[in-house]
Amino acid sequence: MCLASPAGGSAESGDVAATNAYLAASYAYWRTVLGDVPATRAAVEGFAGTLRAECAGVLKDASREDFPESSTSFARSVGESKREDEQLSELENELGGAFRSTVEASERAALLTFADTVRPLHWSNPILDQQVSAALANLEERLARPMPSVCADMKAWVASGYRTLPAATKALRAEQEATAEHAFVRPAPSIASLLAPYESASEKALIAKTKKLNKERAKALAGIAGVYGQLAATLGIARERESTIGHPAAGSIALGKGRLEAGGSYEVTLTPPQAAAGRRQDGCESTHPLNVSIVSTRIGGVSGCFSRSEVSLRPRVECNEGLLRIQALTLPAARSVSLRLSNGRQVTSPVALVPPQLGGPVGFYYQVVRGPKPIPVSLSELDAHDRSVRVWKLERRVGCTKHVLKFLNHGIRPLVHDSVSGGPPFTIVGEAFHFFGRIHFALHVDITDQGGGGESPRGERPKLFSWALYRGCKPQQYAIVYGLLKAPRDTVLARTSGVLRPLHKVAIPAHLHAGGLLVYAAATAVPSELIVRDPDGNTILTEKLGRRGAEATETCEGETEDAVTNAG
Repeated sequence: MCLASPAGGSAESGDVAATNAYLAASYAYWRTVLGDVPATRAAVEGFAGTLRAECAGVLKDASREDFPESSTSFARSVGESKREDEQLSELENELGGAFRSTVEASERAALLTFADTVRPLHWSNPILDQQVSAALANLEERLARPMPSVCADMKAWVASGYRTLPAATKALRAEQEATAEHAFVRPAPSIASLLAPYESASEKALIAKTKKLNKERAKALAGIAGVYGQLAATLGIARERESTIGHPAAGSIALGKGRLEAGGSYEVTLTPPQAAAGRRQDGCESTHPLNVSIVSTRIGGVSGCFSRSEVSLRPRVECNEGLLRIQALTLPAARSVSLRLSNGRQVTSPVALVPPQLGGPVGFYYQVVRGPKPIPVSLSELDAHDRSVRVWKLERRVGCTKHVLKFLNHGIRPLVHDSVSGGPPFTIVGEAFHFFGRIHFALHVDITDQGGGGESPRGERPKLFSWALYRGCKPQQYAIVYGLLKAPRDTVLARTSGVLRPLHKVAIPAHLHAGGLLVYAAATAVPSELIVRDPDGNTILTEKLGRRGAEATETCEGETEDAVTNAG
């Protein structure tokens, strides 16, 4: 449909006037809420304070790493752990929604004024009219929505033994899924893009002033993200983000900095035992008490637990995507390290020292150079007077290049669209790509609205038939068997409930270099057996899947909320 200004002076002048009124209302809204920032911050602090008082530590025992105890099997425990993780995520989502609703509620008067001003406006472009009406309806629906009882819902989940979400949380999830599905099925251009044909220089200037107000408000409210993080930690649902490379843990001590030969800089930090106490992933054992992270601005980093007794261990040289990374623990006397490369050049870098009171004395050395050559040859540890105190001959790492996976032209191709009986629609995708100088082919399953999954086919006889299995539990248990059959005249059969059924055959375009046919079958349970027969009916391969089927059933029993509740 054409989105340009319609012909006819009256229609165009009406569109321009409506656009000007819309943009003026938007500017007035942002100017108002910028002035209301102190009230918004106070509302957020009040919301967080109430939750802290009523619900501190309510979810502290909800684990994301450890499987719940199960009296049946590991497979069921996997399902229970996944269910608990998903339900905890739903409660986190509810908390985030309540947090956003608190901000919106503080701006209620400004939002309603904006809506009242814009509601009478109309444009000759029906799509723009529909988009503005839909946006106003969504705004009014959000403002009318009651604030979720976050604390009560969290306590109810804990009281159920971390098994059953409260009805209010489920209703919120269903509402969000319906909204997401509507947006996915009916994508539409943005209001800003639809208004553009009616904007003159004065409107564009007003838009620029509005964007400036928006940025100023975002800057003024930047601190509320910290309020949310502290609240989540108080409730017991904060993720362990501090331990990731690039974000040193709170309480860490900077030991030293340096420049990387491959570009960028790095910093070495030490997390003392008291700062790491109680952390599930970062705490180091007494035999390796030095919790050290080396973070780079451009190339990532490393972290780990060390001991000064390891100072005699040989330095490590690792290849990672065309970069040679050198790490070493140095003698207490070392203050710098000279790295000699195979072309004779030397690169000198400082040592990050750990003092005795923090578990030293010991030094940490780190450097990154680009491969494949020149390669690192040796390290010389130098004291404060640049005298060598120790020399290491390094392991030779040759051929360190960056191997980039590159898809062939039209190398990603959907091969089949189908659905599981009583289950979700799915697509099986074929992919052809260059990697390490060769063309490779892979298959994977995309579940509608859930993204990709599964695994590339494999098997005991890949030159005959390689297969893979995708399993799911929602809305009910299902399984998708798929694979690559080398000989087109062979037949693959799946035994389900004692009945043998042939797998569907789908030709794969020649440009994907698959070297066979796609075969697949979708069912409500994992087949107990796969059989390959030649054109004469002879069985040439049998794959037993009974154990996988039993594990899939137990996993879904653990993952399904009703099954767990009934079992209890």
